[in-house]
Amino acid sequence: MKKQLITLFLFSIGFTFGQDYFVFEKNKKNRSLFDYDNPNSLVSILVQNQDIITDKLRESDPYIDLLGCNNFLSGNLDFVYPREQFVFPSDKGELILVKSNVTFKKWLDSLLDQNNPEVLSSIEDGAGGFLSKYDMLNYYKQNPKDLRILEASWNEANDGNILKRPKRYGHYDVYNISLIVTDSINIHFFQMSQFENKYTLCLTLPISFLNELHKINFIDEQLSKKIYDKLRDFQIKARDIDQKENQDEFSNRSIDPYITSGQSDLFKELNEFEYGKLLEMSSIKMTYKRSPWFVNSPDGYEIPLIKGDRNAFQDWLSSLLIAPEEMSDVEDGAGGFLSRFDDLNSIMSDAKRAKELEISWNEQKESRDVLLTPQRYGVYWIDNPNAKLYVKTRFNRANGLPKDSVCSLKNTVDQKSIGAFKTEFVDILFTNSLNEEYVESVKQLKPSVIMSFGAKTGSLSEDILKLLEEELTPLNLTKEFDWFMTLNNQKNKVKSSSSLKLLIHCSE
Repeated sequence: MKKQLITLFLFSIGFTFGQDYFVFEKNKKNRSLFDYDNPNSLVSILVQNQDIITDKLRESDPYIDLLGCNNFLSGNLDFVYPREQFVFPSDKGELILVKSNVTFKKWLDSLLDQNNPEVLSSIEDGAGGFLSKYDMLNYYKQNPKDLRILEASWNEANDGNILKRPKRYGHYDVYNISLIVTDSINIHFFQMSQFENKYTLCLTLPISFLNELHKINFIDEQLSKKIYDKLRDFQIKARDIDQKENQDEFSNRSIDPYITSGQSDLFKELNEFEYGKLLEMSSIKMTYKRSPWFVNSPDGYEIPLIKGDRNAFQDWLSSLLIAPEEMSDVEDGAGGFLSRFDDLNSIMSDAKRAKELEISWNEQKESRDVLLTPQRYGVYWIDNPNAKLYVKTRFNRANGLPKDSVCSLKNTVDQKSIGAFKTEFVDILFTNSLNEEYVESVKQLKPSVIMSFGAKTGSLSEDILKLLEEELTPLNLTKEFDWFMTLNNQKNKVKSSSSLKLLIHCSE
């Protein structure tokens, strides 16, 4: 029975078995979990996956807890949860707060004005009248702390923008992990605390998320040269095909700058100035046709921007955002309506895009001329013969046994040996060369990624996989990682919740 439980808790998210936890301490037996000098250990894989870990945490419920120990969450890696809108329930559904072109106090008073029939709901106030549709704002008005939060959100928003609640920050860590605890759903990582000889939680992830972790493989010089030459020829041919058949700037044959945020311990941020010089001097690219500049209307339609009969750019812009004839039927929350072209506000809040829009407006001579988007280029290759290469892989493994199965772990391993474990190639990364000798380690000098071949679609194209089949074969693993097998070890110690509290900092 014990064997069945261990197998099921690792592979089947829906199973629970009381308050018992599997505990893995840092020792020789569990080296595959905790060895930072081994690039294939679990903790090293975590270091390589800070980008997708951050994304996972950002979209997760921040209040997942283990025995109250999230009150002691430690870590130096910060991220921001998506900001929520100020939404209030009413008798007619949810109301979204939108900033209007008045002072904060005047706006707030206007929504609570019992003499204004436009803001009254159908809910009786018990005194012969009706509550405001925004009556919950009375709570904010009467509580100084909440009122300051609401006013701060108001002040940072542009006219017509939806008010958003303050930023919430989260933090975690993937270093100095020395204890791992698993339950039926999550895997919890701990660092040794400096107090009471206990452990402090630094990261919690769903067990199923381990299937999504990538491995970043450094490619030696000889193999890099082969991949470099083959891909360069391939990309030149791809550019030639697009020039003949496709002037669409969304061609997946072109490449984008690689975003390294979340992987700061592996790669440094791409220097925009240096990247610009590379594009100017060493890139193989294609100029795209300029297309009409569209903006979205509140009813979901794309509307082309037309120069109109205004003599100045600012007059034209004001006519789209303020003029009554350009108002939509979407209320702004202050007794008025949003412009049909309201997303122009977001363009004007970005200095670079605002300048591009003004240039496009000045280029057109006639009032009926459609504004064109800025000149764009598709980059297909950047020459850098001494580039260092990495290949990013992920692994397809059996996600679990059927819920009615009573198979042992041995049967699970046998399934993997006949093909349940499979390598998938996610990306090929070209980095700038370093002046000093490169060392394959998480402590290496950090290069910048200048070319990425899987970032657009999340995996390498079938054409590239076929092209590089021979070169990628050595990275095509068919055997499960040791750390994964260690987590499945049937001899690991099981602790109850009461005994686990003696080991970790928790609030209960």
